[in-house]
Amino acid sequence: MVDRIAKQIHLVFYTAWPQKKGYTGVVQDISPRGMQFVTEKSPKRGMHIKVECETCTAVARITNYEKRSAVSGVVWVVGVEFVTILFNETRGSFISMKI
Repeated sequence: MVDRIAKQIHLVFYTAWPQKKGYTGVVQDISPRGMQFVTEKSPKRGMHIKVECETCTAVARITNYEKRSAVSGVVWVVGVEFVTILFNETRGSFISMKI
């Protein structure tokens, strides 16, 4: 099992290519295999999306989601599995070690 790291960072995701303006969300946690984020855009299980955030750029597949009530209305908690990923930092994204 891969542990997820809690992060609160903004992301933009795209459901089609080309798509001029992406949908927004907030990352809740991330691991080398996937992430969970919150968005107002309703998801579709199995859909492939492009994700961009300060940590990475990835193509991911939506594996699960849950509808929740929020002050602003309805939000979706979305879980994705990375198909491809490019980390913006080559070191320290998940492991930090000093020797």
